[in-house]
Amino acid sequence: MGRIRQHLTYANVMATLAVFLVLGGGSAVALRGSNTVFTDDIVDGAVKTQDISDTNGVRSVDVRDDTLERGGLQAADLRPDSVGTSEVAAGAVGTDEVASDSLLADDLATSSVGETEIASSAVGSGEVIDGSLGTSELSSTIPAARVTNSADEVTRDHIGESLPFDSERYDTAGMHTATNNSRLTAPVKGIYAVSASVTWSSDPDGTRFVGLKKNDDTFVAAQTQPAIVGNATDQEVSQQVLLQKGDYVEVRVHKVSGNPLAVLKFQESSPEFSMTWLAPGP
Repeated sequence: MGRIRQHLTYANVMATLAVFLVLGGGSAVALRGSNTVFTDDIVDGAVKTQDISDTNGVRSVDVRDDTLERGGLQAADLRPDSVGTSEVAAGAVGTDEVASDSLLADDLATSSVGETEIASSAVGSGEVIDGSLGTSELSSTIPAARVTNSADEVTRDHIGESLPFDSERYDTAGMHTATNNSRLTAPVKGIYAVSASVTWSSDPDGTRFVGLKKNDDTFVAAQTQPAIVGNATDQEVSQQVLLQKGDYVEVRVHKVSGNPLAVLKFQESSPEFSMTWLAPGP
């Protein structure tokens, strides 16, 4: 026994133990380097999800600090498709964890990106593919209204007036109200297409005027023409105009003839007033 003890060393013992475990079917094998574990040092399936925690098995202190050269876990350390939603804690991935242009459409689950994932004003024309947005992608109905009046409207000579409109052909966003029925009001900021058409009763004298007036102080479109002898006088006016939320437009008319004249109710051409949202404003 004395001779055996003289030849026992730490290296001899560890080598003999490793051979014994391998021959006996055990899972332990000798490591190839100091403080290093390779994939062939671990039996397949030996490391499980419950082992990856702060209290058991592999801990955060066992992974190289990201502040060191080349960082901790990198793409080369991960098998393709090995990280899924179950491996990522809720709220763990922020803008600092995503490289510029690294995410593709295939990386995102359907409906996974909503308002809470997008910073205010982060999506502009550069982030939207031409032709990819239709009305179904808009969160609300496009504001649009078209109104008319159910009867002729008598006007006074030499006096500008705002035409009233008592009937709605359609109004998708509450742009027309009974309280101020001469107005169409913008529910959101944007560029709007605004138009009006009127037919004056027949009179050979004077001129006829129709215009679109914003907030009762600025004409955004106007047209003046002489009366048509022997026939009713038709007029149309239209414009695209930038409106802030709450801005309103009215149809203003004015005539010079010396006689009472009416804006006639005629099918779907007089008096007609419409306003439709086209696009967000600058």
